[in-house]
Amino acid sequence: MLLPMITNILVVVISLHWQGTPAIDSVFLIMNLYLLYYDRSKLYTIFGINNANQLILLFKKTAIYNLGLFIVIFGVVLTYYFNNNSFKYLTRLGLFAIFCNAVYEFYLKQKEK
Repeated sequence: MLLPMITNILVVVISLHWQGTPAIDSVFLIMNLYLLYYDRSKLYTIFGINNANQLILLFKKTAIYNLGLFIVIFGVVLTYYFNNNSFKYLTRLGLFAIFCNAVYEFYLKQKEK
């Protein structure tokens, strides 16, 4: 429950241009991610996974979606820090990759029926 809360606080303080607070919230977010990584074996059941090999298969299955999500986040961060709207096309590219992946997955499910 703490991960989404810290992430939302980080987004709010970045959007309000508060000085210093994003650095502190980023440290809290990194610490929380480390704790989640440390207890990852306990979290496998959330994803319906029994071991690490199934987790690797899950990441391979969702690789295009994860890449699109990374591109979107990277584009948003670049747009914010450089105050340059040309990076918005990078964000749109990531959204397009996520959309294409969703359409392709839908097509595969319809083909199986």
